[in-house]
Amino acid sequence: YHLQLFRRRRALREYLWLGLLLSTLAVLCTLHTWWWDAVTVDMGLRIKISIAGGFVVGALFIQFLWPFLNKPITRGWRIYQIVELAFGAVTLLSPGMWFLAKSAGPRAISWLPWIVMSVVLVVREAWRKNPEARTLLICLGLFILCALYATLQNVGVVPKGDLDSVMLWLIAGVTAFMLSMVVSLSNRFVRVYNSLDGLNRDLEGKNR
Repeated sequence: YHLQLFRRRRALREYLWLGLLLSTLAVLCTLHTWWWDAVTVDMGLRIKISIAGGFVVGALFIQFLWPFLNKPITRGWRIYQIVELAFGAVTLLSPGMWFLAKSAGPRAISWLPWIVMSVVLVVREAWRKNPEARTLLICLGLFILCALYATLQNVGVVPKGDLDSVMLWLIAGVTAFMLSMVVSLSNRFVRVYNSLDGLNRDLEGKNR
C-alpha cells in the first residue's frame, strides 16, 4: 500500500521507506514459520537471514523516522547506516555459523544506538507537541521495549528463551509499531487534505 502511494507520487518519500521497512519486517516475521519450507529447510540460513535483516531494519528505521519527524540524517548517522548494512552482509555471507555465534555481543550493542536515539527523538518531539510523535510515542515505546528485551536475551543479561520466544516478543513489538505508523501517516494525510480543502473553499469564495 505504501509503496504504491510512493509510486503514484514520488514526493512522498516517507511512504517509500516505510513500505520497504514493513516489507522487511514481514519477511523476518515469517522466517521461522512453515511458509519458508518451500524456499529452504536450512534453518541455519533462515537464522542468518533473520539476523542480517535486523541490520537492514535499523538502517531503514533511521531513513524513515528521522525525516518523518523533521530531523536531518547527519553524516555520522549515514556512516552508521553503512556500517549496519555491511555488518548484515557479512553475517549473511559468512560461511557456516561461526561468525554468527561470535558476533552476538557486538551485534546487540550495534543495534542500541538507533534504538536509544529513536526513543529520545520521539519523546523530544512529542514534548514539542509534534502530532506525529505523540501518535508514535506509546506504540513505539512498546516496540523498543520488545526489541530491547530480545537483545538482552541475546547477550545473556536476562534468561535466554528459545528462538520462538524471542520471535514472539519481536512480532508483538512489530505489530504495535505497524499500527502506530499507519495511524500517524493517516493523521498526517487527513491534516494535509483538510488544509487543501480549506484553501480551495477560500479560493472559491474569493472567485465568487
